[in-house]
Amino acid sequence: MQAPLAMQAAQAVIDSWRASPSPLPLACDVQRYAWGQRGQDAYIPAFLGVPALPDVPYAELWIGDNPALPSRAILSGAAPAELRLPALLAAAPATVLSAVARGEGRLPFLTKLLAAERALSIQVHPSKQQAEAGFAEENARGVPLGDERRNFKDPNHKPELLVALTPFWGLKGFRPLEEIAAALREEAPELSPLAPRLDAELAAASADPVARSALLRSLYTRAMRLPQAHVNALLGSLLARLRTQRGLTDAARGYWVLRADRDHSRAGDHDRGLFSFFLLNLVRLAPGQAIFLGPGEPHAYLQGVGLEVMANSDNVLRGGLTPKHVDIDRLLDVLVFEDGAAPVVEPAGGAGGVYDTPAREFEVARAQLHAEATVIRDGNHGADVWVVISGEARLTWSAGETILRRGVPVLVPAALGRYTLACVDGAPALLFRASERA
Repeated sequence: MQAPLAMQAAQAVIDSWRASPSPLPLACDVQRYAWGQRGQDAYIPAFLGVPALPDVPYAELWIGDNPALPSRAILSGAAPAELRLPALLAAAPATVLSAVARGEGRLPFLTKLLAAERALSIQVHPSKQQAEAGFAEENARGVPLGDERRNFKDPNHKPELLVALTPFWGLKGFRPLEEIAAALREEAPELSPLAPRLDAELAAASADPVARSALLRSLYTRAMRLPQAHVNALLGSLLARLRTQRGLTDAARGYWVLRADRDHSRAGDHDRGLFSFFLLNLVRLAPGQAIFLGPGEPHAYLQGVGLEVMANSDNVLRGGLTPKHVDIDRLLDVLVFEDGAAPVVEPAGGAGGVYDTPAREFEVARAQLHAEATVIRDGNHGADVWVVISGEARLTWSAGETILRRGVPVLVPAALGRYTLACVDGAPALLFRASERA
């Protein structure tokens, strides 16, 4: 790895690049959270083309300028060197960003490769208003940004899209209440004390969204505030029965409950996050399919590899399956208590299919290149980040061309203008683009 370039020495290189913008390869770093993949089959080291270190979890590759783990732009010149992306954006915002984003001086989105071997925490992200208020309140109380008790790392919300790159399992949003009631009768009757009158209350609520929301809030609040001894009693009985069942597969919630209990129970206590396996929708994504997560929506990723694109934030409130800070009061304040099925997002047709989401900060597209298929970006794009999953792609613009390869994400600056992507020598390639919303 080359040493980051000091700003004084970098200025000449930046000025030269600004005069003739070109795509910038990015050097990116890995978050080694405990739930990440390990061993020689781990996705992220294979993607980077490096050997996996023994017993090291490779959880997330961060691609962007978030201060928690910023990427470095590889600047070419007489002595090629790396410059931290926040420093480059500060030096050349009008070159990298659209007119809308350059006032903030940062990318409005963050891209990650996520590789989960074990279940992540049950979690929720705040709305923009909640994030701003929570960030200001914790600042006023003097809670350091690095404090593990901190709920709000920044004043931004975190809508996100996860696109599966391998078969991917997760929990997303509260199940329809009718399914929850059936689950407490049939799938997990041991948990029926969480809502002993749910069938009657659901019949009374009928289709009234306010009444249904109140039922969900009451049920989930009870589950999250139940004394640990009661949690152990309910889950202990359920787990004992599940362990006697033969042939449980990943299509069954019991399979995931047993895995999560194995990974997250501590000192004889069962994690209350296990309740969520019966309260939330269980989703299986095929490669290329995606889920979108808005503010207040409970979710957890269980297993698989995905490309994650989100508003540029690190705000997470957790509700279990984690040794990290859990703040039940804040969690309940942020949660949106709406039940319903979990929609799967498919890309639009064509070589450059866009995933339709309500996110204002970003757009995500899948590019499947072959001899007859190219992708053309017009001159009005903002900052684009391209990630090659397989094959190679030739990126051509008015002043030159470059080859995009697996393992090296590439930032295309807004000032590059119109450009074209095509496969190399007719060989197919799969890429994803994360961009400023046009």
